[in-house]
Amino acid sequence: MGDIAVIGDSNTVLAFQLGGVEGYVVSTAEDARRAFQEVYEGARGGKDEPGATKLLLVTQQVIDAAGDLLDAGRSDTSAPMVLEIPGFGEHVEQRPLQRLLVRVLRTGR
Repeated sequence: MGDIAVIGDSNTVLAFQLGGVEGYVVSTAEDARRAFQEVYEGARGGKDEPGATKLLLVTQQVIDAAGDLLDAGRSDTSAPMVLEIPGFGEHVEQRPLQRLLVRVLRTGR
């Protein structure tokens, strides 16, 4: 695995793969869970290990389908940093500050 990986729809993953980023195409919540588990298991050796993913790009659709795994992984210091990105065809909405704070501070969903 490389330093950066992406989990999302086929178009988003293909776009990042053209730039050399490893990707996981998912179409169901179960696919998303398997991809998260694979990335997290690869990072269990620690972020400084060769090949461990340090940054995980995840589309909004995947977050909606399997976001509970992200919440669980936040307490694991070896887990990669996760950045939510819009996938192809996903509407980019402005989130209210309160929703962002709740998510960052992990005070609930």
